[in-house]
Amino acid sequence: MNRKERTIFVTIIINALLIVFKFGLASASGSEALQASAVHSVTDAAIGVLVLVGLLIARWDSSRPAVKQRFSQIENWIALLVALAIFYVAYDIVVEVMGGETSELRNLGVITIASLITVAAAYFIARYKLYVGRQTQSPALLASGAHSQMDIYAAVVVVIGLAGSALGLPNLDRAAAAIVVVFIVFSGYEIAVSAINGLRKREVLDIDGEAGHLHTLT
Repeated sequence: MNRKERTIFVTIIINALLIVFKFGLASASGSEALQASAVHSVTDAAIGVLVLVGLLIARWDSSRPAVKQRFSQIENWIALLVALAIFYVAYDIVVEVMGGETSELRNLGVITIASLITVAAAYFIARYKLYVGRQTQSPALLASGAHSQMDIYAAVVVVIGLAGSALGLPNLDRAAAAIVVVFIVFSGYEIAVSAINGLRKREVLDIDGEAGHLHTLT
């Protein structure tokens, strides 16, 4: 692995730990916002995996273009299925938030403080990608770092929702969950459009623009 690929790999590992941590906090608190945030981290990890595979395919031995193209198309189809799964999960969360009964929130003081760790982790991931992206002049890492900055905002929204619930405003947790769903849908949209473009042009999946531009959605 080169430096760019190692950076993506490390952030995937951190995201995996963050997913476990968020689901644990959600289980301990009953927070719908934390549950949605954990799902959002799953989408981030999925994007990271797809970007990593894309980087590996992009530097595939040029003497085997047919094999490279075959793997590229498989990756695009997988990405499209991942996007559909993300949309389904987002829909499921919306149904639960809009139609379900309000969950009984527990341990909000401790959970709110613990959730600050998720903000710090999101900040580290974004800054790490941007730093290495500038060092290696990688459009993929720079765009991925910019995308990860949205995770900071999502994590802050969750903390605000938890804090508001701890102060006697339980509806803030649901409002925070609804906002995080928007971030989830946007992530799914990024993957879906990139996959469709890759399939249509028979090119490597390019979620974060390693092919010389910052984003395939522009």
